[in-house]
Amino acid sequence: MKKIYFLTLSLLSLACSFQIDAVRANTTLNNSGNYVNVNNQIIINSLSLEQQAQQLYQQGQFKPAISLLQKAIKGYGEQGDIVGQVIAWRNLALVYQKIGDLAQANQAITTALNSLEKIADIKERQQILAQTLEVQGQLHLSMGNAQKALDTWNLAANTYQKIGENTGVIRSKINKGQALQALGLYNQSVKTLTDTQKSLEQQPDTLLKAKSLQSLGDVLRSIRQLDKSQAALEQSLVLSRKLSSPSAITETLLSLGKTTKLQKDQTQKALNYYQQAVKESPSSDLMIQAQLYQLELLLNEERLSAAKELIPQIQSSFTQLPPSRTAVYSRITLARTLLKSSQENYSQPLIANELATAIQLAKNLDDKRAESYAMGTLGNLYEQNQRYEEAQKLTEKALLLSQSNNAPELSYEWQWQLGRVLTAQKEQKGAIAAYTKSVKTLQSIRTDIVAISSEAQFDFRERVEPVYRELVALLLQLEATQEDLKQAREVIESLQLAELDNFFRNACLDAKPVQIDQIDPTSAIFYTIILKDRLEVIVALPQKPLRHYNKILPQSTIEANIAALRAAVASPRERTLNQNRLKLSQELYNWLISKIEGELQTSNIKNLVFISDGALRNIPMSILHDGKQYLIEKYSIALAPSLQLIDPKALAREKIQLLGGGLSEARLGFSELPNVITELERIKVQVPSSFLLKNNAFTDNKLEEKVKENAYQVVHLATHGEFSSKAEDTFILTWDQRLNVDQLNSLLRPNRNQIRPIELLVLSACKTAAGDKRASLGLAGVAVRAGARSTLASLWYVDDEATALLMTKFYEELANSKLTKAEVIRRAQLTILQTKNFSHPYYWSAFVLVGNWL
Repeated sequence: MKKIYFLTLSLLSLACSFQIDAVRANTTLNNSGNYVNVNNQIIINSLSLEQQAQQLYQQGQFKPAISLLQKAIKGYGEQGDIVGQVIAWRNLALVYQKIGDLAQANQAITTALNSLEKIADIKERQQILAQTLEVQGQLHLSMGNAQKALDTWNLAANTYQKIGENTGVIRSKINKGQALQALGLYNQSVKTLTDTQKSLEQQPDTLLKAKSLQSLGDVLRSIRQLDKSQAALEQSLVLSRKLSSPSAITETLLSLGKTTKLQKDQTQKALNYYQQAVKESPSSDLMIQAQLYQLELLLNEERLSAAKELIPQIQSSFTQLPPSRTAVYSRITLARTLLKSSQENYSQPLIANELATAIQLAKNLDDKRAESYAMGTLGNLYEQNQRYEEAQKLTEKALLLSQSNNAPELSYEWQWQLGRVLTAQKEQKGAIAAYTKSVKTLQSIRTDIVAISSEAQFDFRERVEPVYRELVALLLQLEATQEDLKQAREVIESLQLAELDNFFRNACLDAKPVQIDQIDPTSAIFYTIILKDRLEVIVALPQKPLRHYNKILPQSTIEANIAALRAAVASPRERTLNQNRLKLSQELYNWLISKIEGELQTSNIKNLVFISDGALRNIPMSILHDGKQYLIEKYSIALAPSLQLIDPKALAREKIQLLGGGLSEARLGFSELPNVITELERIKVQVPSSFLLKNNAFTDNKLEEKVKENAYQVVHLATHGEFSSKAEDTFILTWDQRLNVDQLNSLLRPNRNQIRPIELLVLSACKTAAGDKRASLGLAGVAVRAGARSTLASLWYVDDEATALLMTKFYEELANSKLTKAEVIRRAQLTILQTKNFSHPYYWSAFVLVGNWL
């Protein structure tokens, strides 16, 4: 009898589920417990084992399922049934993935792929190949290798295309959308899923179409296109209801809740979606998921009485779950939600009981990872109650379990927790060792940290960033040694890279350790970091020991002063308040510069490079004032997202070729910039080899075309733009659209193997997003992602006329091969500073140089 194989569509994540021989659809269980088909032919025992394994898999009991599948594989081998064996290996890979044993999962899928060549029927072999590739792509994504996942799902789609299986093609494209999202390529993900949805529009309504819409809605939420996300998800819900699929309905309601809660004043609507999901859920696990989302939202909104009423309902739902992985993790999620959000003492015994139950269930299931997760969380409960000895013991046990089970995403958390507990017990040496191990673990799983859901992206500031900051705080004590200072500097560098990884949602940065002496013997590097109780500064001077000093002040005071200085400089309304501005500027000068001013002079320092932290990125260091003059009047200044990202090569000045683009007309809701054309024409006078794209010629297609035609050293874009702490909200404006970071990267780096990267990218008329304290992270992101060695950009919208004058002077000086880029911008700014009408820092200080300053 010919066998037909199919995949079951999982609405939760489009993950492949057990693949069942269609023959099994016609089997019944006879009195002796053997499966028989309609012809009363006895199905081999291996099929029965696989059916049992599937039931265990669906119940979340993965360890017993593994044992049954291994027996089934052996049975298929003895029968010489290669097809059955390949399918069982594939299913085994799925189960191993579920328990986090990715090494065994990878081995199982590799064995399945290697066995395919033994299948004689070509079409059958191609079909099983495509299905197996789907699982392999899923494994690649689980291991943080989104690019491999994308390549594998492309191959699966092509294979399905060859055998004319359109459902498989569509499913693979939806999977590709997930991989693109994990790579940070949100716009490509949206395009892929939109195209997929369009291809389904003329086809009959299916669950695949509903899933396509849900996936599109989820990725649109990731890039904060909330209205479009809502529309796609509402379509998915209508379709799911039409098809009467309770699972699809429930999961779409959950997605709608996630989208709605991000919209202003829509908390109640989000809660309504979660409550609907609870009512319509066909299974206990989906219902509990909806209840837990609902509880988190209630606690975030401090609706404690409603939260108290919901908790017993969740606990009652737990009793409906079989002893499974879902039962374990649901209890842990409840405990962690309460630990994070609730300050009520009533929850302490409840948390302890749920975690104790989770630990016992995990032990019964022999799930070491889940046991580690529950035990470490219980350690956190003891830590919060200042029972440090018990907390230490539990944390150490959890850490051993996570390490033995190869779960670094847990190991880093328990190493960090151990560091906190030891710090509380005044064991500084042990605490530093624990924190150091946590940072190293984080660095080893960079790709896993960024391959997280859009909702979890914002956990970075709570669950990743503090590890680095707390280690720096421990290292930078008054008695800090040179070794402590060196390690602290390395940790600050690592934090900068981690922030950019999180910004891009992709561990895409190729960092290389570089010493300042190797780059420039006339530069001093300032590492600044804002801690809860102080501002720390480390200064690296060529051929000298590291210097360290600090300013003891609450973080809130430090950030308030920086914000006040920014407002005094960047706001046109504040231009007349010179006394307040100079006071704030001198205060920051004293914090950062005054203590080392003498050494800067004796060391013959000409350039100051700032690797700044947090709010300090939002102000130009050129405005610091010593009481007599601005810092820019004494030194050239540059910013670096990390010294490890600097390509230490100077700009070759032989006949600079420049590509310029700009908008002077109002476009897409943005106002006109009347002096842009003047700015571009003046640049062309200074750089005759320039090619200019003005107004309707300044399109993304034309820009990409010109970059491909010629290796321009300088790209100058005079147009509206905005830098944000979110990559999806960081953009520059062309005639026909907003270009975000990824699109700009694609346009400026069309050939990744290009011999000569862009030396200098100039972004004129841009600004940092209003109200975004970390907006300058977007500027650093553009500087890194565009592939240019240096980026010159403005932190706020500057007077058109002043900008045109500054840029004219900048390009005039750039032709001088004896000057560094930092010195070139310094001279241009000094020219504006010395102009009567533009002497206020508002006009000249907005432009900052990021990256290579040589």
